[in-house]
Amino acid sequence: MSSILLPALEMAAPTLEWRALAPVLLVFAAACLGILLDAVLPRAYRFLAQMTLVFASVALAACSPSERQQTGDDLRSDMPLRDATYYTQHEQERVEMAGICETWKASQRPPESVRKRYRRVRFGVLLC
Repeated sequence: MSSILLPALEMAAPTLEWRALAPVLLVFAAACLGILLDAVLPRAYRFLAQMTLVFASVALAACSPSERQQTGDDLRSDMPLRDATYYTQHEQERVEMAGICETWKASQRPPESVRKRYRRVRFGVLLC
């Protein structure tokens, strides 16, 4: 048997944005703590303790500075970031972007209501 040895590829380890994940991790930790409270506390104290935990964790997650400090500098895309003013000044690029958007829209699945209507008409049953 012959073995094929591939050259060692240098791969950069992915970085995790812990600040962006902090609200989700906080709510997940609160859910785990809520289950623990449910197992440990007597029935008379469970509701108050769990509601306090829920409101505190949601308030802390909502006050997270991660979303407010996003600048968009770390976006990874092959297209430059443009705004509406740019496209009003550059008509040719607006037309090109509109074509890209239309191609993307055509590749997406239709909304549920359209699929249901199509299904009814396809089988010859009109239930409208």
